[in-house]
Amino acid sequence: MAEALLSLGELAAAGEHAAAAVDTPAHDRGRVHRLAILSTVELRQGNADKAVALAVQMAELARGMESQRLRDRLRAVREHLVRSGGAGTAEAAELIDGALRVPL
Repeated sequence: MAEALLSLGELAAAGEHAAAAVDTPAHDRGRVHRLAILSTVELRQGNADKAVALAVQMAELARGMESQRLRDRLRAVREHLVRSGGAGTAEAAELIDGALRVPL
């Protein structure tokens, strides 16, 4: 739901749904996807510090996972972070790069 709302530009509603989804128990792979959406929402809302913290959590959790869909999601979050140029984005991008080094 959060992803659909994000694509419609409904950032406040997307943020509410994404935050609720992150707080809901899930397997690690699902949690990575949820953190990616919430990080993207936070970044689009101008909350770069929160977005970076979420991206770091996402990257650490994703390390060692093999999934093309996850790789695409990680790359998208990395791209958004780098474009924002906020504090801590370089470190978060580096962690994401580390998670992406797992060969498929």
